[in-house]
Amino acid sequence: SAESYLRYSKFKDLPEELKQNLVSKINDNKSFRISLLGFSLMPTHYHLILRQNQVNAVSFFISQLQNSITKYYNFKNGRKGPILMA
Repeated sequence: SAESYLRYSKFKDLPEELKQNLVSKINDNKSFRISLLGFSLMPTHYHLILRQNQVNAVSFFISQLQNSITKYYNFKNGRKGPILMA
Protein backbone atom coordinates (compact mmCIF):
# COMPACT_ATOMS: atom_id res chain seq x y z
CA SER A 1 0.00 0.00 0.00
CA ALA A 2 1.05 3.61 -0.38
CA GLU A 3 1.23 3.92 3.42
CA SER A 4 4.22 1.58 3.46
CA TYR A 5 6.24 4.20 1.58
CA LEU A 6 5.67 6.94 4.17
CA ARG A 7 8.99 8.44 5.19
CA TYR A 8 9.71 8.65 8.90
CA SER A 9 10.29 12.40 8.65
CA LYS A 10 6.69 12.75 7.37
CA PHE A 11 5.33 10.23 9.88
CA LYS A 12 6.65 12.35 12.78
CA ASP A 13 4.49 15.28 11.64
CA LEU A 14 1.21 13.33 11.48
CA PRO A 15 -1.53 13.78 14.07
CA GLU A 16 -1.21 11.32 16.97
CA GLU A 17 -4.40 9.42 16.09
CA LEU A 18 -3.19 8.76 12.55
CA LYS A 19 0.23 7.68 13.85
CA GLN A 20 -1.41 5.14 16.18
CA ASN A 21 -3.55 3.81 13.31
CA LEU A 22 -0.48 3.30 11.12
CA VAL A 23 1.51 1.68 13.94
CA SER A 24 -1.29 -0.80 14.58
CA LYS A 25 -1.28 -1.73 10.87
CA ILE A 26 2.50 -2.17 10.94
CA ASN A 27 2.26 -4.44 13.98
CA ASP A 28 -0.42 -6.63 12.35
CA ASN A 29 1.74 -9.57 11.24
CA LYS A 30 -1.02 -10.82 8.90
CA SER A 31 0.05 -8.10 6.46
CA PHE A 32 3.78 -8.95 6.47
CA ARG A 33 5.10 -9.82 3.01
CA ILE A 34 7.89 -11.99 4.38
CA SER A 35 8.99 -13.48 7.68
CA LEU A 36 12.65 -13.12 8.60
CA LEU A 37 13.56 -16.43 10.22
CA GLY A 38 17.31 -15.88 10.54
CA PHE A 39 20.19 -13.75 9.35
CA SER A 40 23.96 -13.50 9.40
CA LEU A 41 25.82 -10.26 8.74
CA MET A 42 29.27 -10.79 7.26
CA PRO A 43 31.93 -8.12 6.53
CA THR A 44 31.12 -8.06 2.80
CA HIS A 45 27.68 -9.65 2.50
CA TYR A 46 24.73 -11.09 4.38
CA HIS A 47 22.70 -14.29 4.56
CA LEU A 48 18.94 -14.34 5.13
CA ILE A 49 16.50 -17.14 5.85
CA LEU A 50 13.11 -15.88 4.67
CA ARG A 51 9.59 -17.25 4.43
CA GLN A 52 7.41 -15.76 1.73
CA ASN A 53 3.92 -14.84 3.00
CA GLN A 54 2.65 -13.27 -0.23
CA VAL A 55 3.28 -13.88 -3.93
CA ASN A 56 6.55 -12.30 -5.18
CA ALA A 57 7.29 -11.05 -1.67
CA VAL A 58 10.91 -12.22 -1.47
CA SER A 59 11.96 -10.55 -4.72
CA PHE A 60 10.20 -7.33 -3.66
CA PHE A 61 11.85 -7.44 -0.21
CA ILE A 62 15.35 -8.07 -1.58
CA SER A 63 14.91 -5.27 -4.13
CA GLN A 64 13.85 -2.82 -1.41
CA LEU A 65 16.67 -3.99 0.88
CA GLN A 66 19.36 -3.58 -1.79
CA ASN A 67 18.02 -0.16 -2.79
CA SER A 68 18.09 0.97 0.84
CA ILE A 69 21.64 -0.29 1.34
CA THR A 70 22.79 1.52 -1.80
CA LYS A 71 21.07 4.78 -0.80
CA TYR A 72 22.63 4.64 2.68
CA TYR A 73 26.10 3.85 1.32
CA ASN A 74 25.89 6.62 -1.28
CA PHE A 75 24.63 9.18 1.26
CA LYS A 76 27.28 8.21 3.82
CA ASN A 77 30.08 8.43 1.24
CA GLY A 78 28.84 11.45 -0.73
CA ARG A 79 28.49 9.56 -3.99
CA LYS A 80 25.83 8.59 -6.54
CA GLY A 81 25.04 5.54 -8.63
CA PRO A 82 25.29 1.79 -8.20
CA ILE A 83 27.76 0.13 -5.88
CA LEU A 84 30.18 -1.91 -7.95
CA MET A 85 32.05 -4.72 -6.27
CA ALA A 86 35.45 -5.78 -7.59
